[in-house]
Amino acid sequence: MAGAGLLGGALTWLAFQIIPDFDSSFVSNLVFTFTMVFLIGLTVAMVDALRSGSLEKAGRTALVAVPVALVAALIFGLAAHALYSAGTDYLIEEAFQREADGQSGASIISWLTMLMHPIRGLAWGIVGAAAGLVVGAASSSVKRTIITVTGGFIGGFLGGFLFDFFGSEGVAQFVGFAVTGTLVGLAMGALEEVRKSTWIEIAAGGMAGKQFILYQDAVTIGSSPACNITVIKDP
Repeated sequence: MAGAGLLGGALTWLAFQIIPDFDSSFVSNLVFTFTMVFLIGLTVAMVDALRSGSLEKAGRTALVAVPVALVAALIFGLAAHALYSAGTDYLIEEAFQREADGQSGASIISWLTMLMHPIRGLAWGIVGAAAGLVVGAASSSVKRTIITVTGGFIGGFLGGFLFDFFGSEGVAQFVGFAVTGTLVGLAMGALEEVRKSTWIEIAAGGMAGKQFILYQDAVTIGSSPACNITVIKDP
């Protein structure tokens, strides 16, 4: 999951090397969050599906994940933009008030920088939660969706909180997106591992060692891509 998140973060960075700059901050923020949700969420969902080794199962996952990613990217992107804009507007107004009260420029900048980290973290947490929603919806499990949304929020918050420390240009920007994607995937996987109570592990054959957490009350196992657990390379 962490590797899938890293790949999603790298794809997000590549996308932003192509996407042009926009004069409107609203459009810019919405494109930013939309791209992150779509690429990180879809990448993690598809890599998760490909673990079964069945391309047909991955195709079935894509049929669910792509439309969910599009809708989630738009709705959660608007929410993230609203939160980030409201937070930054408040801080700017407060900064002017502090300046009027006679506080030094250095102390105001230090205060402003300190509070921008959690605001960006919360906005990116919403983006991470949307990515988690894509992964959970693709698995058709409410229990897993709750876990992946929570994990996505945690990973997104941490990535957003740390992003400014990496700068905003070139390699630093790539590191920021890569770390965010990795943390989103890592948090989802770690939370799943902590919360798992029932699972199946393949003991022998071509898929030996693979584990499948059981989320549904009734689980189908077989070679068909329609099964909850698709087992291939096993005569």
